[in-house]
Amino acid sequence: MQMVCQNRLRKVLLVSSITIIKDVISLNFLSVMMVPPNSLQIIVGDSSLALLSVGECQKSLFIKDNLKFVSNLKLRASYGKMGDDGAADYQFLSGYDYPNTSGGSNNNYPTGYVFGGAYTNALGFRAVANPNITWYTVKTLNIGLDADLWDGLLGLTFEVFQRDRDGLLANRLVSLPGTFGSTMPQENLNSDRTKGIELELRHNNSIGDFRYNVSGQVSLTRGMRRYYETDPAGNSYDYWRNRNLNRYNDIWFGYGAAGRFTSYEQIANSIYSGNATLPGDYIYEDWNQDGVIDGSDMHPIATTTNPGSSWQDKRNYPLMNFGLTLGASWKGFDLNLLFQGSAMSYVAYGEQLSMPLAFDGNALDMFLDRWHPVDPDQHPFDPSCEWIPGYYSFGGAKAMPKR
Repeated sequence: MQMVCQNRLRKVLLVSSITIIKDVISLNFLSVMMVPPNSLQIIVGDSSLALLSVGECQKSLFIKDNLKFVSNLKLRASYGKMGDDGAADYQFLSGYDYPNTSGGSNNNYPTGYVFGGAYTNALGFRAVANPNITWYTVKTLNIGLDADLWDGLLGLTFEVFQRDRDGLLANRLVSLPGTFGSTMPQENLNSDRTKGIELELRHNNSIGDFRYNVSGQVSLTRGMRRYYETDPAGNSYDYWRNRNLNRYNDIWFGYGAAGRFTSYEQIANSIYSGNATLPGDYIYEDWNQDGVIDGSDMHPIATTTNPGSSWQDKRNYPLMNFGLTLGASWKGFDLNLLFQGSAMSYVAYGEQLSMPLAFDGNALDMFLDRWHPVDPDQHPFDPSCEWIPGYYSFGGAKAMPKR
């Protein structure tokens, strides 16, 4: 046990490598820190935070007598709680900003006025002071399972992790009269959660002097808002469509497909076609079955990092990442290969489809497998035009081909 005092730490309890029962329960690291409020971000007072972290608190269970094929079976768990004082400085104090750069339009130079032929910088008002502003906390939990069977012929590692953040800074949404003369301060209001899983399977073996190993990994991570400051929804549909409370924050709302148009006759007799519909275009799904295609038919179809942007700007990071490792050795020679990939990522092509040769660039290869007229010089809206089917639709028809 060791006691440590530093300028930002009041008390630190450090315990390492405690074995309670040999080969059954081992606690490798435990630390508890009491952090005093000597920070510019929070008020001096009752804002001390206890930080707890438990690292590699594990149970090692070796069942050698009953299960001969089990070489190693280990259950791991770790939990930590940390604080972050990443707020704007001195939000617990009232005051002014001098010089005032708020609202400056020319390189953000200070605003002001000319008095007696001399320019005088203006004085800016700060937000209302918040004496209760404090840390936001981060709670991290990880649970894992390690197993090795048949002397390494099959290995398994499985991880489940979750990170909860509470007290994230946000401005409360309230209506204030102009006579209030200031803005609302940041408060510890919001909270979010990130969670995921990881899985690894491995195989090790040797045949004479030849040794080889194979391992594959896959991971999946998602994030969600548990609470965020927003205006109240007007009805249940508005809450479902426009509030992402307690659900994943990367949901992409769009129209579903109910088949494809294959002929001009089908387009002419459909209530779901428009004046620019062509053979090969998707038939929008009447998701709420009211006989009308409108915004109420949009529903979750994919994931995106910017749900509020227009469809042509939608993009996303891969939710799933995976890899494959191959290794072999023989009499001093070895070879190792690593393959990596990703999945569950979506992107929308806007300008690339409507203007495929824009900016003196090349077109996407998806244009090689799309619906297109048999005669490339025939107008696509000519009812006598014959079509060659493809995987993708014809796309934008803003620039009509020459007659």
